[in-house]
Amino acid sequence: MQPCTLDAYAEKTKLPVGFLRKLNLSDMSYMGTPAVRIPYLKEDGGEGGVRFRVTLGKSAEGDDRFRWRKGSKPCLYGIWRLKQAREAGYVFLVEGESDCHTLWYYGFPALGVPGASNWRNEWASELDGIEKAYAVVEPDQGGETFWERLAASPIRERLYRV
Repeated sequence: MQPCTLDAYAEKTKLPVGFLRKLNLSDMSYMGTPAVRIPYLKEDGGEGGVRFRVTLGKSAEGDDRFRWRKGSKPCLYGIWRLKQAREAGYVFLVEGESDCHTLWYYGFPALGVPGASNWRNEWASELDGIEKAYAVVEPDQGGETFWERLAASPIRERLYRV
């Protein structure tokens, strides 16, 4: 299990460290192990929660890459960037933060669901005013779970599979 640092995360995602720092990602120690701190900002830019990436990859036992800060509740990642999506008229919905980081780097509006099975129907109202939502479905069981959750949600009429 390879610990996660901001430099290692930048190398894995092929994104500049400076860009990731502008998103307020930072190195920290989580229970004595290097980790990347990923703040989940609210629409007004205030911090709503924090997730820590403690390893770069999944282990043979499963996916144990992330931890939530005590008191943080899962929510959509990137809510503070909703204005861009509303102006564009579309948004990409992806699993997690790293796909958001890549899409943002290239100028695309995106929101991250913190895990394939973690979509909550109450989040659909966050997408009000956005005409199209493109779900990026990864080629694995998690991707199919992600799609099934979104396709059964209130956004299904404006949802497109990528």
